[in-house]
Amino acid sequence: MAEDLSWRIAVYPAMESQTASTRTCSNFVTKITRPEQSVLAECEAIVERGMDSFIEVGNALLRIRNERLYDKKPGHAGFATFQEYCEARWNMSRIHAHRMIEVAEVAENLLPIGNTPASESVVRPLAALPPAQQREAWQARG
Repeated sequence: MAEDLSWRIAVYPAMESQTASTRTCSNFVTKITRPEQSVLAECEAIVERGMDSFIEVGNALLRIRNERLYDKKPGHAGFATFQEYCEARWNMSRIHAHRMIEVAEVAENLLPIGNTPASESVVRPLAALPPAQQREAWQARG
């Protein structure tokens, strides 16, 4: 089955005075400002190359979600919801994306005490705890 790449950014040769590129997504065309295009591309590159680097992926998804880079505004991915974006772009449920965001936040909380967790599954149980207890539980694991 051929992958639908209609969401991909189509950048056309720009005249010097232009400040935006064109994005095609589904059946509409919008203008993308270069800074937003850059942020979205940077976040998507992190997710694409680092599905095994859960902290970077979670942080990139967090930024896409919080800055609403998935929506239909100029410079964004062109989806109505974060859920639609995750499913279409990453074949990932919204729940899994939120889980990745949550464990990245926990891992960031553990950074000051050293020994960064190696995987998402190791961190996931700590997500239910408040930040101070997350650090205590991580240190007590031995």
